[in-house]
Amino acid sequence: MLKILTLATATAVALGSTAFAASRVERVAFASHGQQIVGDLYLPEDLDPARPRPALVVTGAWMTVKEQMPARYARELADRGFVALTFDFRGWGESGGARRQ
Repeated sequence: MLKILTLATATAVALGSTAFAASRVERVAFASHGQQIVGDLYLPEDLDPARPRPALVVTGAWMTVKEQMPARYARELADRGFVALTFDFRGWGESGGARRQ
């Protein structure tokens, strides 16, 4: 079921469907291996804390930051009712940690 839903969502994003609610973004931070990770949490505009929603983590290629491709996909998913998290990997963007290689 998840594969079918993911394919349907990707198709809707690719087609640029706009028949869904707008989303909002909240900045989040959490620890990973002793470093602070900074992310953006994309939330459906009609989010009701009493009603569970499916959630996804959206990442890009290893050397991208959350404001690039992941932001576009996360916003589209949130507009369609999903909660979506993007974040900068350790050592990239706003997240802590030393850059490697």
